[in-house]
Amino acid sequence: MIRRALNAEAIRGCAMLVSFVLFAFLLAGCAAKLSNEPIEISSIRPVLPNTKLVQFKVSRQEYLTAMGRNELNHKARMIEIFQSADIGSPAIPEYRFFNILPRSVYWVLGLRTADVLVGAHDLVVRSPVAFERYISVLSLEKSSQIEVRRDGQPTLLKFEFID
Repeated sequence: MIRRALNAEAIRGCAMLVSFVLFAFLLAGCAAKLSNEPIEISSIRPVLPNTKLVQFKVSRQEYLTAMGRNELNHKARMIEIFQSADIGSPAIPEYRFFNILPRSVYWVLGLRTADVLVGAHDLVVRSPVAFERYISVLSLEKSSQIEVRRDGQPTLLKFEFID
């Protein structure tokens, strides 16, 4: 009986140790990922010569109103697209948008369903959460840009906020 209890206790101890090591490993990976410095896309590669430029103005009030439409904004999805990079050059993470609805903040900023996010404000977007944070602080900016691939065509959405 004591031997079984000791064995059970040893198994629980090992399971806790494995869980702790796994958690520490994941935490270290997350911390390393979060601590990376911002990467400018233009430092990795120049703007492609066939990039379509779309310039427009966005009413700051319309943007703020759209930010409050959580029922529309939360339906949008960003799914990472896995790709291979050329040897010696880093792979830039890209995300395909799904379910962007009219009047959502994404729609107001010119994004559409099936667009592939390449970058924002000339920076590599490392995660959907990072892009959501970017969207949420745009009210502090005068202008910004979002680089997408739309129907295979590189497109630069440059917008200016007007009051």
